Amino acid sequence: MATTGPSLISSLSIFTPASEYTISGLIRKAKTTTCQLDPLPTTLVKACLPAILPMITDIINSSLSSGIVPTSLKLAAITPILKKNGTDPADLNHYKPISNLPLISKTLERVVAAQLQSHLDTNNLHEPFQSGFLPKTQSTNRTHTGEKPFTCDQCEKRFSHSDSLKVHQRIHTGEKPFTCDQCEKSFWSSGNLKIHKRTHTGEKPFTCDQCEKSFSQSYSLKVHQIIHTGEKPFTCDQCEKSFSISSNFKVHQQTHTGEKPFTCDQCEKSFWSSGTLKVHQRTHTGEKPFTCDQCEKSFIQSADLKVHLRTHTGEKPYSCDQCDKSFSHSSHFKVHQRTHTGEKPFTCDQCEKSFSGSGYLKIHQRTHTGEKPFTCDQCEKSFSGSGYLKIHQRIHTGGKNPTL
Repeated sequence: MATTGPSLISSLSIFTPASEYTISGLIRKAKTTTCQLDPLPTTLVKACLPAILPMITDIINSSLSSGIVPTSLKLAAITPILKKNGTDPADLNHYKPISNLPLISKTLERVVAAQLQSHLDTNNLHEPFQSGFLPKTQSTNRTHTGEKPFTCDQCEKRFSHSDSLKVHQRIHTGEKPFTCDQCEKSFWSSGNLKIHKRTHTGEKPFTCDQCEKSFSQSYSLKVHQIIHTGEKPFTCDQCEKSFSISSNFKVHQQTHTGEKPFTCDQCEKSFWSSGTLKVHQRTHTGEKPFTCDQCEKSFIQSADLKVHLRTHTGEKPYSCDQCDKSFSHSSHFKVHQRTHTGEKPFTCDQCEKSFSGSGYLKIHQRTHTGEKPFTCDQCEKSFSGSGYLKIHQRIHTGGKNPTL
């Protein structure tokens, strides 16, 4: 008895040309490793991608339209490696071949795989009893199609996989089911707990292949590698400022929209990012989790501790190229540079006097408000700036700088 196959919703007689946007996304997500057959290192391809993307797209689409893979894209670099550590390296049977394709070959392969997978999904051509590999394949395909079928019923954020939605929903419920057995800190997901545990073990399994600096998580390595490539793929369409990571780009965009979605439940002050809110909340709790191991002074955020440590080391990494003066903090360096450019971007809204730094403007504004927040603990005289208080205190110390 003849069996009838499933009816097709659509046929796949030709491959669809890929857009530059699709090719760009695949290349940017590719690992930075380079095949010896590549004409350019992968890091350089990513850095120069806007200039060479049209050419790469034409090569891939020419292959898709003709149905022919060029001979040069069929070549792979073969590296034999031992199947198991400790086996005899002289015995060729103990080796397995590892094939490494050039970047364009891998990109073409991924374009074809995405279209084939989409055809299988659309026409329900998967084996009915297949369980292995299928969920991962489907979720991987959604990264190409942009499909996000799982929606949060509280904030309407969408996800490509049900597990991602499940983890996200814990933000609303406050559930943190994964607890560290060393410090009892809890986390939304097992992955975050795994990363956290490395703060106790000191493990840093992700190493930069250019400078050998190591990191506890792959994302930190990825961000670090941009230092070497100089790549800043996220550009603001309003001011053309570019960013190396999407989270910084997102926060920057809110400076144009004025959006501050994260609000403190104690003072109702609003912030651009959840991280900034978290730091601010410590001003209410008094928490200072970052402590100097030399003088035991504590700080609200790690960046403040990092700057403070320079008072012990004497390090001043920011040098002016006009007068060779050095600074321990980038903001002080920035204000100093304005002494050369004459720039004074901070203007008083009452008298229109301008200043090179926001701190100077703040002190000046007290001449209008009469505010004097710095008080001498010996004679109770008050001052508008800490510098004026310090000068005054020398009256009591006999000309010596007071110990603060």
